[in-house]
Amino acid sequence: MTQKHDQPGSMSVRESAGLIDVFEIFSLLWKGKWVITLSVVLTTIIGLTYVLLAEEIYRAEAVLVLRQNDQSMAVPNGLGGLANLAGISFGGSSDDSRSLATLRSRAFIEEFLQENMLLPVLFAENWDSAAQNWRSDGTESLQPDIREGVQLFVEQIRLVEEDPVTGLITLSVEWRDPELAAEWVRVLVRRINENIRARDLSESQMRLDYLNAQLSKANLLELRQAISRLIESEIQTIMLAQAESDYAFQVVDPPRVPLRPVSYTHL
Repeated sequence: MTQKHDQPGSMSVRESAGLIDVFEIFSLLWKGKWVITLSVVLTTIIGLTYVLLAEEIYRAEAVLVLRQNDQSMAVPNGLGGLANLAGISFGGSSDDSRSLATLRSRAFIEEFLQENMLLPVLFAENWDSAAQNWRSDGTESLQPDIREGVQLFVEQIRLVEEDPVTGLITLSVEWRDPELAAEWVRVLVRRINENIRARDLSESQMRLDYLNAQLSKANLLELRQAISRLIESEIQTIMLAQAESDYAFQVVDPPRVPLRPVSYTHL
């Protein structure tokens, strides 16, 4: 049975078929050149339109660290047991989890929004800046509830992250205005320190009032002396709290106005 061989210089059936396939592909591409060109143009236009219409979102952040508890060292030696028996707890801002929970809390953000009147900023599309009033859809006011503002701020604008290894805390704010984002971070840091300081001062004053009341009732000299030393310790705690600017959170890296956006969105 003889086998037919291609002559030198001739093209095999397989090569011919491959060449035909390539020609067919180029032919199809040429016929559809306008479709391809139109698709590229439309994609470019859509991309440019999105970039032009979408709002740039900037992120400002500060790196914080919880301060060490200096107040707990102020309790005189040997009086810790007496304080516990009296129902008195020393330590001020040593409750790190409590301070961090306050920073993350919705109640803290609600106070921040109300104090700085930020609902018109967060819901600018519903606010009539000329009339200084909320717009209406014809039947009812478009004024948002404060809970809507808190939800928006907590879920989309503010972020609190803690590094489990270093203990550093990053407080971030993402907003369309870079300067405003940095300012909000600064205000939040200042406000959380004032909030924790006010809480601890209030609790210290309550303990001091309690100790003074117990001192007036004590008859034993040793008990009066012990209570007096606790009073001195509590006064020292109050003095330390009033002297510290970064009371609960110390700023390691302050917020700066961001130069470039981190994302684009339609807020």
